[in-house]
Amino acid sequence: MILDLACGNNKVARAYGIDLNPGPGVDVVADVGADLPIRTGSVHEVHAYNILEHFVDFIPLMREMHRVLRIDGRLVIRVPHYSSRHAWLDPTHKRCFGLRTFDYFSENHHFGYYFDFHFDLIQAELRVTASDTPPWPLSTLFKLYAGIINRLTPLYPGLFERFAYLIGYDELIIELKQA
Repeated sequence: MILDLACGNNKVARAYGIDLNPGPGVDVVADVGADLPIRTGSVHEVHAYNILEHFVDFIPLMREMHRVLRIDGRLVIRVPHYSSRHAWLDPTHKRCFGLRTFDYFSENHHFGYYFDFHFDLIQAELRVTASDTPPWPLSTLFKLYAGIINRLTPLYPGLFERFAYLIGYDELIIELKQA
């Protein structure tokens, strides 16, 4: 089973959608900030797109996602990067994230003792998107800029994140595996 948390109208294909509000893509109306109405170890993939930034304390939700995932199940997270201009425009956003935020949920990280559950980090990717581009011809230049930055950043992600406020990353994509 694929689970899409806070799916809204843009549910991941073939996923089971849970959202606080009813809608065309929502299979179950439930508060994802509480216990998920899913059996333990029954999900092989969880998608949490643009939801974690709405929680002051997102750790209980991380624990719940860990609980419902099978061993070796995948968790795919998309959150605003702290340098994104969109990160703080939304008054419902409580926090933003950096490249190393999810290291704290890894047993291999020196802070891995913080939690009673762990994930293995598969991938952490910084992205500049071409959304809200200026009118042509600036849009062409911005798309070229985004393409170049998105190709260069994976080479030295930590270095590029040091210049994040100059670059303007829009989102952070994290892929974790249930350990």
